[in-house]
Amino acid sequence: MPYEPVQGRLHYILEKYKLEPLGDITISFCSMANEMFSFDTEQGRFYLKNCLKNNSPERLALEIDFSQHLQTNQMPCPEVVPAASGENTVCYNGFVFLMTRAFEGSTPHWNDTLQPWHVSETMRGLGSFHRAAATFPIERDSDRIKSFQFDRQLAWLDSLELKLNSAKTKTSIKEALALLPRLRGVISEIRPEVENKLLPNCQVQMIHGDFHCFNLFFKNEKMTGCCDFDFIRRDLVLFDIWWCINSIIDAFYIPQKWRDKVKDPDFQPGAEAIQALINLAVKECITLYRQTAKLSDQELAFLPLMPALLLLNNMQFFEPDNSDEECADHVQWLTYLLDGVERHHSQLRQAIAPLLKTTADAAHD
Repeated sequence: MPYEPVQGRLHYILEKYKLEPLGDITISFCSMANEMFSFDTEQGRFYLKNCLKNNSPERLALEIDFSQHLQTNQMPCPEVVPAASGENTVCYNGFVFLMTRAFEGSTPHWNDTLQPWHVSETMRGLGSFHRAAATFPIERDSDRIKSFQFDRQLAWLDSLELKLNSAKTKTSIKEALALLPRLRGVISEIRPEVENKLLPNCQVQMIHGDFHCFNLFFKNEKMTGCCDFDFIRRDLVLFDIWWCINSIIDAFYIPQKWRDKVKDPDFQPGAEAIQALINLAVKECITLYRQTAKLSDQELAFLPLMPALLLLNNMQFFEPDNSDEECADHVQWLTYLLDGVERHHSQLRQAIAPLLKTTADAAHD
């Protein structure tokens, strides 16, 4: 009886690793379509990743070397399992697969109710991650566009515009083209402050790029490790910090504050209530982060610029070759981010002001 496509490639790959599953194999799709398989064997539990995001030899080599560096520096992360031939990856029909040994513990699901210890372990874990990653050799880097590389971003937008003008059969193309002047405008507006003030005063090192509690493993209310190195690159530490805090606000602080009300599409909390919640979240998260890593007030003062840099980073994942529905969804997401840049900048300025003032007052006493 011939194998189905999934069965066929699993049979081939597991033979290369000399691993025999004891029971069912679970398949899941992570964020931008990484295909993940998990299964148990007599040698333990394993994860097999179809590397659809880190799909070049250079990116895969960086991911493997970086994970090994983190483990050496007391930041647990997936242990790469080589194939029987000694190679770190296995290729099948144009795809590259990476095997890792499973962590102790488990990751929360997106619809789980998070607990305060998820927040504290996540922010302290991010600090530990940055401490371990800081010593990764400076000559090693990813080819991904960094959040502050404005010339590369503008070149990417020019290339995108050419692609969009040659793909006018999709109804989402007109909306996408309308966003380009706004995106270029964001770059023009923030570029002087980022290049002249932010970069000379802020840490640039290897970052995770997608650090949040759903990419962490927990056991007995303690973090046991982190995963998903698809967006690692040498970039601003503040980028990681804001991305992580923003995810915690959405996944913990808002549901904790308004519980079932957030499920009501007509529920609109007032601006003052939102600001109070952001103030609390930023204060608690920054305090927790500083328990395991250094973050000066001088650097923290630039946190309000991160929503704009996050937008410019996220725009790079728009693919005009995707389906019209996918393009429309991404246009909607980018429009949402563009509409909120100024508001989020103002909210973060208010949130960090008391933290900077407290430190300044203490220095004068």
